Amino acid sequence: MSDRLRRMLEKAKEIRGRKRPSETILIACDRPEDMPRRVDVLIAAGKLTEADRARCAFWPDDWDGTHAEWVLMFDRNTTPEDRQRERVESAKRAYAAAMADPILAAWIEKNEPGRSL
Repeated sequence: MSDRLRRMLEKAKEIRGRKRPSETILIACDRPEDMPRRVDVLIAAGKLTEADRARCAFWPDDWDGTHAEWVLMFDRNTTPEDRQRERVESAKRAYAAAMADPILAAWIEKNEPGRSL
């Protein structure tokens, strides 16, 4: 864990006053039934260990964590493949937004032939 994430964790613990058990690892997935599969993926990616499996719990939609806790949980729940997929999707959305602007689309067509939609 990086120093920045460690400081965020310490700050989150101070703010929450340890109201939530620090042993719990919240797992982000669509349904509670999907949690064991998601834990397997995170273990395979090296984000969790097999010993962490018993500490995992479903991440409810109405969780009221602090910003620091959200960042820590997203870091724990994101694999390198997830991040790569998110970067590719973000680049596609940015490109589509740029191409929606007629002036920018004309500039891209002129300066980067073959890149238009």
